[in-house]
Amino acid sequence: MVSNGSDKLRSLALENMTRTAALFGGHMLDGKGDEGEDEGARMLKLKVKYNLNFHTSNVAMAAMREHDRQSLSRKQDRDSSGKQDGRQHPSAKKLKTEEPTDEEPFSIDDQTIKQMETAAEAKDLSTGGSAKSSAGSEALTVPAYPKNFGGVRAKNPGVANALAIAQDRPDWHPPWKLYRVLMGHLGWVRSVAVDPANEWFCTGAADRTIKIWDLASGKLKLTLTGHIGAVRGLAISDRHPYMFSAGDDKQVKCWDLEYNKVIRNYHGHLSGVYAAEVHPSLDLLVTGGRDATARVWDMRTKAQVFALGGHRDTINSIQTQKVDPQIISGSADSTIRLWDLAAGKSMSTLTNHKKGVRAVACNSREFSFASASADNIKTWRLPEG
Repeated sequence: MVSNGSDKLRSLALENMTRTAALFGGHMLDGKGDEGEDEGARMLKLKVKYNLNFHTSNVAMAAMREHDRQSLSRKQDRDSSGKQDGRQHPSAKKLKTEEPTDEEPFSIDDQTIKQMETAAEAKDLSTGGSAKSSAGSEALTVPAYPKNFGGVRAKNPGVANALAIAQDRPDWHPPWKLYRVLMGHLGWVRSVAVDPANEWFCTGAADRTIKIWDLASGKLKLTLTGHIGAVRGLAISDRHPYMFSAGDDKQVKCWDLEYNKVIRNYHGHLSGVYAAEVHPSLDLLVTGGRDATARVWDMRTKAQVFALGGHRDTINSIQTQKVDPQIISGSADSTIRLWDLAAGKSMSTLTNHKKGVRAVACNSREFSFASASADNIKTWRLPEG
């Protein structure tokens, strides 16, 4: 009985291994698929891959063809009206664009697949050039269209994004060169703040320390200890010799930079504090963290002025300014809230991000701010957003 059971298990395991090898063996061994794969299955996979990779471009091409169709119709109308008047309309010139076709934008034949498979310069497909096939002299040609598509862009704003993606993407060049690498922390650096006078800057890290560095030379000037968790937020006051720090230990500390020691602690957060910001004109400190609440503190009396609730997840970033909205908060719930500081309530909620908002930054030259998340970076106009 034992041998029969082991034989069944062995045979079942062998069948599973055989099935797995048949399905994935070719990809695991050489990355080229099964040698016995028939041509029809291979072409079907290539078609699916084409639709996945070039779906947006196909939508753009369909919009381009529709735009050309409308342009051609208007041109013919101008021609006919010019002939009726006995003179040619000045704008009735021969168009140099290809004749629009009624092809299905998402369909692709086997010949095109083979050309794409052997194309040496795939970049030409998005610029309107031709990709030469190594198998023959034929080329896959995609018509070139102007960047401004007139009424198509106005009628459907979503097409504008597709058209932009269809254009050739420029080569990326690093805009910054590495100037200096500063080493000293024993954990991840979670926060950075720069002195308003541009003489020094401070960093907070997962090693529970705050380090102050000389901005010009990059030398370490001072190390401050006091937190028992990672330091997540730092803020420097431009009106007082104070620096504020917040961390995973639920603590918010005020440091006197003349004596390099903690002079105040602000208690009230129920979990880790991820952001801290000083009001530019009032003696107020705003903090936010994992308890999804932005708390406004009187920095001198340590009293909590407001507990701004409304977010449903961690507050990752906070910005303050002199005019309404005086507080802007970005949260992991993918929303941004603009707060009325006088009333202590939310003015508006921005929900355009699809993923959690990681950072918020105000523009010092214009009345706007930017927000960053895992999906993209957006710019907002104030005060309404």
